[in-house]
Amino acid sequence: MKDRNDKLVFWGCFVALITTAFAFITRAFMVNDPGLWPKTFGLDTVQGQELFNAGIWPFAISIILFSLIIDKIGYRVAMLFSFVCYALYALLAFKAYGTVNAEGLEGEALKDAQKQAYQFLYWGSIILGLGNGTVEAYINPVVATMFNREKTKWLNILHAGWPGGLVLGGLITIMLGAKVAEDWRVLIVIIAIPAIIFLVSSVFALALSGYVWRSDTDGDRLRFEGFADDAAARLQNRLSLHISLLQASRAYLRTSDPGTERAGFADFIDHLDIVLQPTVTVRIEADL
Repeated sequence: MKDRNDKLVFWGCFVALITTAFAFITRAFMVNDPGLWPKTFGLDTVQGQELFNAGIWPFAISIILFSLIIDKIGYRVAMLFSFVCYALYALLAFKAYGTVNAEGLEGEALKDAQKQAYQFLYWGSIILGLGNGTVEAYINPVVATMFNREKTKWLNILHAGWPGGLVLGGLITIMLGAKVAEDWRVLIVIIAIPAIIFLVSSVFALALSGYVWRSDTDGDRLRFEGFADDAAARLQNRLSLHISLLQASRAYLRTSDPGTERAGFADFIDHLDIVLQPTVTVRIEADL
C-alpha cells in the first residue's frame, strides 16, 4: 500500500509541475500576442513585460521562503497554498476581463477601467508566481524523501514535467488559436484543469499517507507492548528466583546447628544446582 501511495503522491507532484509550466507558457502567449491582453487592456510593450516579469520574481522568493519553512508548516499546507494562488490568479484575470468589458465604457471611462484591470492582472501575476514557486519548494523534498534510494531517477522523471508542460501547453494554445483569439479566458481554464487534478490526487494521497502512518504506528505500539510484557514477565521471574534462593538460604541457616561451617554451606549451595544462563537467568531445582 505504501508503494502505491508513494506513486500517487509522485504523479500528483508531476501534474503540479505541469500546472506551473502551463501557467508560464499561457501567460507568455497572452502578454506577447497583440490580439490578446495588449488588445483587451490597451497594453503597450513596457506594460506587457511588466506583467510578464511580475510572474517571475515572486517565483524565486517563494522557493527560498518555503524551502526554509516547509518542514515546519508541512507539505499539505504548501500544496493548498499553491492551489489557492492558482484560484486567485484565475479570479483576478476574470475580474480584469469583466472590468474592461462592462457596457457603455468609452473614452476616459474605458482608460480608467483598463488601468484598474491592469492592477488586477499585475497582482494576479504576482500571486501566480508565488504559487509556482511554492510548487517547486515542496515537490522536490517530497519526492526525494519518498524515493531516497533512487532520488536521481525519480527527480529526473519529475522535472521532465516542466519542459513537457511547456510543450504541451504551447501546442494546446496554438491548436486553440481561433478560440483563444475570440476569448483568451480559455487559457485560464487550461491552467485550471491540471491544477484541479493535482489538488485532488495530492489530497487523496496525503490522506492515505495519514492512514498508512497510523496503521504503522498502531503496529509499532502493539509490538512494543508485546516486548514490554515479555520483559516484565522475565524480570518478575528473575526476581522470584532470587527471592526463592534467599528464602532457601535463610531456611537452611535457621535449621542447621549454630556453628555452620563454610564447607557445609557451600555443599548446600551445590545441591541447589544453580545454573547461570547467558541471559543471567537463575534456575533453581529443589534438590534438598
